[in-house]
Amino acid sequence: MDVGVTRDTVREEIILDVWQNTVVKTVNNILKAHKIFGFQGIEASLNPKIEDVLHGLGIAEFMLNDFLAHDLTHDENRAVLNSKQCVLCIQRLAVALKSGDQEEYQRVIQQLELQPKF
Repeated sequence: MDVGVTRDTVREEIILDVWQNTVVKTVNNILKAHKIFGFQGIEASLNPKIEDVLHGLGIAEFMLNDFLAHDLTHDENRAVLNSKQCVLCIQRLAVALKSGDQEEYQRVIQQLELQPKF
């Protein structure tokens, strides 16, 4: 590790990478698929499939939970908590799709659309 790079810097980079390159990217892909295919076609259109998305987000969430055990800056806390909120929404979306609950699906889509993507 570079002498000028601290653990805090590495932690911040990882948190922001998970937020921007995993969570926000996934949310944007889901919202794009929703706009094109809607409730009836989104599940078949997602690539990777929703189960694979959930698996990847589960790994990211595990890392995020570990970070919460440390003293984080305001921006780090915000990124971790927003990430976890999005993961929860995507989990709810998957359940809604599996159970055919279009109302819940629409509620989750609205939440994802409103989620800040700073």
